[in-house]
Amino acid sequence: MFMKQLKPEQWKKWFSLYEEFYDGKINIKKYIFLVNKNIGKDWKNTYVKSWFFKKYSAFQKDEQSLISQTGKSTANKKNNGRPPKRKEVNEYTREELEEIVKIYRIIFDDISEKEIRKKIKEHKDKEKILTKISWKEFLFSKSTYYSWKKPKLAEPKKDQEIEEIIRKSFHENKGIFGRKRLEIYIQNKYKRYINYRKIGRILLKLNLFCKIRRAKRKNEIKNLNTKYQNLIQRDYNGKFNNIVATDVTYIPSPKDAINNHVYLSIAIHHQSKKIINWNLSKRNDVKLVLDHISKIKFDKEWIIHSDHGSQYSSNQYSEIIKENNGIISMSRIANSLDNREAEYFFSNIKSECLNDLKISKLSFKELQEIIQNYIDWYNNERLQSILEWKTPQQSWDVLSVF
Repeated sequence: MFMKQLKPEQWKKWFSLYEEFYDGKINIKKYIFLVNKNIGKDWKNTYVKSWFFKKYSAFQKDEQSLISQTGKSTANKKNNGRPPKRKEVNEYTREELEEIVKIYRIIFDDISEKEIRKKIKEHKDKEKILTKISWKEFLFSKSTYYSWKKPKLAEPKKDQEIEEIIRKSFHENKGIFGRKRLEIYIQNKYKRYINYRKIGRILLKLNLFCKIRRAKRKNEIKNLNTKYQNLIQRDYNGKFNNIVATDVTYIPSPKDAINNHVYLSIAIHHQSKKIINWNLSKRNDVKLVLDHISKIKFDKEWIIHSDHGSQYSSNQYSEIIKENNGIISMSRIANSLDNREAEYFFSNIKSECLNDLKISKLSFKELQEIIQNYIDWYNNERLQSILEWKTPQQSWDVLSVF
C-alpha cells in the first residue's frame, strides 16, 4: 500500500500513536510495532518518515487536508465542457496566417510596449514566444531580447526555509547538538523531517560546527584498599537496580573565591540520566556532598554509587544513606569507568558550557546561576540516543519505581 492510499481514519490513528509516543506514553519499540501492525508501515523507512511528517504538518494546519480532492465531478458547473480546439499553426493556409497577423497588428497597435512586455514576461511559455522574429515584430531592442533569454538563477525558497530552521535549531541548543540530535529536535519541535545527512551538509555550508569533547589522559596511582564493594558492576542503565551515581569535580575559581578551585557535586540517576540534585561549594568537604545527598529519598531500596573520596567514606555520609533507605556502592580503585554516568555528565557540562566561560571574571553567584540553567536545560531539553531520543525528565516521568 502506497502512502497516498491510506484512508483519513488510518492517518488519524497513526497521528494518535505518534502523539502517544512523543508524550512518553509508549516507547519507540512499541510505537514501531503498532505502526507496522495497524497501519502496515515500516517507521524505520526514511521515505515513510518523510511522508508522515508532511501529512502530520498539513493536518495540524487543516484537518480537511486528509480528504482526497481527486475524482470530484464538475459536470453540473456552469460553463464547463471542452472548449473549441484551435488548429495547429501548420494547419493554417498562408492566406489564413496573413489574415491572423493583420488582426494581431491591429490589436497590438492599441497596447503599449510596456503592457506587451508584461504579458510576455508572465506567460508560462515565454521562452517559446521570445524568438528573433517576435522581438523584431514587437519592436523590442536587441538588449531586451537577450536579457530575457538569459537564465536567472534564483535560490529555491524551500531550501532557504530549511536552512533557516537548521540555523535556528542549532543556536537554540547553544551549538551543542550535532546532526543526529538536530534531526530529532526538528522533528519534535517543527514537525519537519530533514535527513541528518542533509542537516550535516547544510551545517557545513553555513559554517556551523558543534562543540566536541576532547579526551584527556591522566596518570593514576593505584591503591587497591576498598571500604565498600562495587555493587552495580557497570550497570550504567539501571536495568537491575535503582541506582544514583555521585561525584565531585573541580572548576576554576571565580573572582570572589579564595582557593584556586570551587567544587561541584552532583547526583545522577542511572536509568533516566536525570540530575536529581547538585551543590556548588568553595570547600571540598563532607558538607559539599551531604547538603544535597541528604535530600534524596526513595520508598524502595536504592543504591548510591561513588568513588573512594573522603566524603563518601565518612561516618556522616554512611549514616544519612542508611536513614534514607539507601545502600552504598563504590568503584574499584583507579577505575573511573565504574562511575561513568557522573564522569560523562562532568565531561558534558565542561565541553558544552564551562569551557566557553571566563570564570575568573564571574562571581560565585553568577557561576551558580549558569550551572543551574545548564542543568535545567540538560534535564528538560537535551535529547539522548540511549533514552530513545527523549530527555532525562521525560524518562524520569514514566519510571514506575517512583
